Amino acid sequence: MAGYRKSLCRVSLVVLLTAVMSSPLPAQEETSGSEESVPLLKPEEAERLFLGYIYDRSHLMRNCMFLGGVKIGEVTYKGTLATAEIRYRIECRQEEIEMPPLDRTLKEDFLYRYVSDYWVMLGRATEVSPGLKGEVPPPGVAVAAAPDPSRGIRKKIAEEVLAWVALGKPPPGIDAGFPGGKFFATTEKILVSNENLAGLESLTVAGKEVLILSPEALLQRTVLMGGGIWLRFESLDISDDSAHALIGIAAPVLPGPVPGEDPIRTLSRISADFYRRKSAWTMTRFRPI
Repeated sequence: MAGYRKSLCRVSLVVLLTAVMSSPLPAQEETSGSEESVPLLKPEEAERLFLGYIYDRSHLMRNCMFLGGVKIGEVTYKGTLATAEIRYRIECRQEEIEMPPLDRTLKEDFLYRYVSDYWVMLGRATEVSPGLKGEVPPPGVAVAAAPDPSRGIRKKIAEEVLAWVALGKPPPGIDAGFPGGKFFATTEKILVSNENLAGLESLTVAGKEVLILSPEALLQRTVLMGGGIWLRFESLDISDDSAHALIGIAAPVLPGPVPGEDPIRTLSRISADFYRRKSAWTMTRFRPI
């Protein structure tokens, strides 16, 4: 991207705000469970909560500033969900990365929750813990299915790969570095796609913060930042004492791709095999593809 002029990016966003009117709450804060008992999310209330959220710079992309221009559109309802269309503007200044201006119209889901007698903002739907998105089941009704039994295995494998990619620490028995180098060496935050991770909400890597997001959220975030990368498990198949994974480092296509083309590009990709020895999962071999 070197050679492009530095620029200010003015982005008009069309935001779909989703109100979650009931979710698991402490007993003293539960609603009655009846749709009639939950008041409508008024446009002025949606705007007030949105402004309180967006004025916090930690809720904007890096190097971006909220410019205002908020306009609340039509609020629609379906069951206990309310969707409000909100339009607002931000300005993003690129640092160190030179590129032409980026104009984007984006759509996001923001989550609200009704607690006793007031609404609260939970944040972007793509970044809120999945456990906060569900509705409160009626009394006596069994809740969700048991968690994926492979989740613990996926966590061990993912953390082993992340240490290799971000810290340059190869798995036991592997002497080579990850093809392409240490991709997250200069950042404190590692972005990971939630694909094939069985709903994992956290991963641990020494000295790094790991943020697990949906592919859509990762693409949106890195486009607004003017660049960035994330790790994704394109596949992670587990059977008995063995596992096979396709692991890639992805980045957005900037400037945006022509219609019909893939909006992401792969910087590095490997095929890896794992074998379980007692409670540990060891990478037995890998090859770039």
